[in-house]
Amino acid sequence: MAILDLFSEKQKRLRGEVNDVYQYKIVPQELRVQIVHILNDSIGSAKSFYRSDKNEPEDIFKFINDTLSREYGKFSLIGDYRTFRDTVFKYLLQEENMERVIDVVQLSFQYIDKILRPDFQNYAYRNEVKCDPNDAIGELNGRFKEHAVGFQFNGGEITKVDSTYN
Repeated sequence: MAILDLFSEKQKRLRGEVNDVYQYKIVPQELRVQIVHILNDSIGSAKSFYRSDKNEPEDIFKFINDTLSREYGKFSLIGDYRTFRDTVFKYLLQEENMERVIDVVQLSFQYIDKILRPDFQNYAYRNEVKCDPNDAIGELNGRFKEHAVGFQFNGGEITKVDSTYN
């Protein structure tokens, strides 16, 4: 989805409340929630009429949970939640270590970029998806910039950005 230029955002810019220096230590809660929305829209949910015994979106979240859990030496990212989607989202929203938050974002968007993008038409046919991979990546990068968080997803990975000056 496109990033709207809301009245409140315009007013912040007019008052000079917008940061033009990137920071790298905090991923604000508001940005985390926006990332959850982007992931939810781009990974989607299984269409009820198309559903078989396979739930592709839930399998993606299981992959993210299992991959990061193994890397961190844990059995699960966080507690026992009803679905892997819930587990990944709760972890993304609650984790205090900023680098691990970025790990979730990078792995999720690598999956969207490398696995979903090449077969997106078929994936979107089988699943309820609101956002294609290009738009999801574009919105993620726009949200990073909007919150003055000095990262972007580029070339299949999260990289640091040094300046907002154009």
